Amino acid sequence: MGSCLAGVFSENIVRALFILYMLVTIGDCLLRKGFFSCSSPRRLSLSVVTGGGVIIGMIAALLGVGGSVMTVPLLRRHGYAMGECISASNPLSLPVALCGAVTYAVIGWQNIPVSGFLGFISLKILGLLVVTGWAGIVFSRRVIPALPDIWHARIYVILLCLVLLAMLLQ
Repeated sequence: MGSCLAGVFSENIVRALFILYMLVTIGDCLLRKGFFSCSSPRRLSLSVVTGGGVIIGMIAALLGVGGSVMTVPLLRRHGYAMGECISASNPLSLPVALCGAVTYAVIGWQNIPVSGFLGFISLKILGLLVVTGWAGIVFSRRVIPALPDIWHARIYVILLCLVLLAMLLQ
């Protein structure tokens, strides 16, 4: 549903929604209790898991981001360490990405007359994302375990702020 909406909205609207999404997520991390302080882990309710998962998936597909940007703060507020939040949320991004990619490929089929596209998907950008994502995984596996949890949380928010800044300056 999010991927289909992205095809309906103009690029400027999707960009504005992305910026709003980042502002809300960063504000949530900074202003709501529980992101920078650890408590004992609590289970997520069935309604949060199912309803939240659907909403997170729709927003992630609409904006072209991983659902982990919303999942990490949610898990963090439920008392999980950053390592657990990242480990749980990153695999959740894969089904969202696959559903979104298939939808973008199908609804964009033969809409872009330039070679190097599969529907609305730029194969060059896809390749760059795969290579840099893989490099990030290799790097983080070596560096992240050495970080204290509070620094991991702080760096996470700093990275979100850098993404927001890049979007604002673009």
